[in-house]
Amino acid sequence: MLLPLVILGFTTKNIGAKSGLKPPATFDANDNTFQLAYVDRDIKKEQVTLQLYVEHNQIDALHPIYGYVASSRGGSTKKMTTDMQKINDSYYVLKIYHVKPRLKNLFVAVQTKKENKDFSKSVRAAQISIKDISAKQNKVNQSHAAYQENYLRFMVTLSQLSIDSKVKQINRINDRIKDYQSDLNEQEKTLKLQSGSDRAKTKQRISDTKDDIDSQRKSIDKASQAIKKLKATKQEYEAKLNQ
Repeated sequence: MLLPLVILGFTTKNIGAKSGLKPPATFDANDNTFQLAYVDRDIKKEQVTLQLYVEHNQIDALHPIYGYVASSRGGSTKKMTTDMQKINDSYYVLKIYHVKPRLKNLFVAVQTKKENKDFSKSVRAAQISIKDISAKQNKVNQSHAAYQENYLRFMVTLSQLSIDSKVKQINRINDRIKDYQSDLNEQEKTLKLQSGSDRAKTKQRISDTKDDIDSQRKSIDKASQAIKKLKATKQEYEAKLNQ
């Protein structure tokens, strides 16, 4: 039998944690998926602010989310004082107080109060790194308008990251096409030397290889269309930033 551990102020039988997350990073919280957009820390004020983008939003207006934060995963766990601020339907700010200077990581769970009280469910805590934060990132208290601007800026960043990922995907596909084309050239050379059943088999291989190349080219077309849409989205967010 697994012994329950105490974390984040309640009991759980199973704890999942990704280690040392830094922006931009993704973590799951029950039915929702969050992107860690920014981490700000003021050592003198002993305060940390996490800015979170809801990537897959299943948040019920009747059951708002809260941040439950601990200084360690088990043992001498200390539940920390927090405040969750909703900037818009897709962006939240989690403020964490009394964060000692020696702390390098925080264990964060984002839940509703109902989920928090359900001891039958396991807790999925994201381990977030708060060390090595530059002096420029100590803006732990910003205006609502500033957070809205941060949201738009993060969406520009996220769009560019998606574009970069698609470009890398296209490059990988092009490499595969080169390999297929090299195989196809060899198969066509071999075909000229064959007859009978061997020739029939090679013809089938050539047909299959051409199908593979066509499939890869369709994947490139799909990725290229996605890039066009992402670029348009990025431009829209940039325009909103410059208003």
